[in-house]
Amino acid sequence: MNIKELNEELRKVESDEQMRILIFRTEQKMRGVFHGKTVNTIIIKNGYARYTYVDSKIKGCCKIEKLHQYVTF
Repeated sequence: MNIKELNEELRKVESDEQMRILIFRTEQKMRGVFHGKTVNTIIIKNGYARYTYVDSKIKGCCKIEKLHQYVTF
């Protein structure tokens, strides 16, 4: 699976389980769409994604259906 295919899969995520499987299937680093920084941690819970960036105090939170607008593989 290439980066383009991974990002297409990210757009289709509709549940916590789908997101967990997608993250598990790849060891690619995720990056912030706006900041370009590498995502350090991502927590998927109750339909929301919470994420932090490496070497940054920026924290993000969004519904998993919207996550592709904030992070990319």
